Amino acid sequence: MHFSKSYCPNCGTEYDEVGDECPNCHAENTSAARFDGFNKMIMVTPAKEVIAFLIGLVGLEIFALITEVIIMGVASDSDFLYTNQASMTINIAAYALVMVCLFALLFKDRKSFSKAFTKGETYLYGFLAFIVLILVTGLYSMIISLFYTTSGNNNQSSINTLTELYPFASLLVFGLIGPLVEETTYRVGLFSFLRRINKWAAYLLTMVIFALIHFDFSTLIGGWNEELANELINLPSYLIAAVIFSFIYDRRGFGASFFAHFLNNMIAVIMILVEVRMGV
Repeated sequence: MHFSKSYCPNCGTEYDEVGDECPNCHAENTSAARFDGFNKMIMVTPAKEVIAFLIGLVGLEIFALITEVIIMGVASDSDFLYTNQASMTINIAAYALVMVCLFALLFKDRKSFSKAFTKGETYLYGFLAFIVLILVTGLYSMIISLFYTTSGNNNQSSINTLTELYPFASLLVFGLIGPLVEETTYRVGLFSFLRRINKWAAYLLTMVIFALIHFDFSTLIGGWNEELANELINLPSYLIAAVIFSFIYDRRGFGASFFAHFLNNMIAVIMILVEVRMGV
């Protein structure tokens, strides 16, 4: 486990043993722990990692619920809450508020985040991870299509509908803010914290939790049905994405994992818009 402290040989400042430099005099951390697989990831304090994960996991639901209550209080039409406009408003508000909370939490670590985007190889590895993701999930989809025709899960269906109706907002929320929030939550937060404990536990638990947040548990009600079948069939795609994003974060850092996630989501949104434009 890596929850100990390092002491700067230059100024004596105590700090996280897996930090890349002294926060006071910025001398490089030469401790063994830093180079035991932690030299690429963003490692904030363990407390911040846990809080970042909880903000992303629970915060979206809480802010979505608060927005729903506000909508019910100000809407003249009692059915407005169930419209696509209300759904898009809830998504925008929830993601924006979570992003603000994460930014406030990690504000003192902003240099580490900025540094993650300074190298050209970051974008190369992010692009390669995106290509691998497309190839692997595409192969999985091809194999599944031989046995079953799926219409996608409820999460993806909802995104498709909202993207068709609100293209600019979808590009911003689903293409940019969503990946930023999820990478901060599940890589900088969950994966980094678990990585301190055990590498394989970090991969396994992050993979499972990341996949399950995209799963519609309401389909479990009422026994076996087509919606539940679609959810289960599409679940491995999220498991694959979680493994690839975590791997590239582990090996090449936050900039690479975010860029891969950004490309995946942004191109998916653009493809939806192209299909709408072409009337597919």
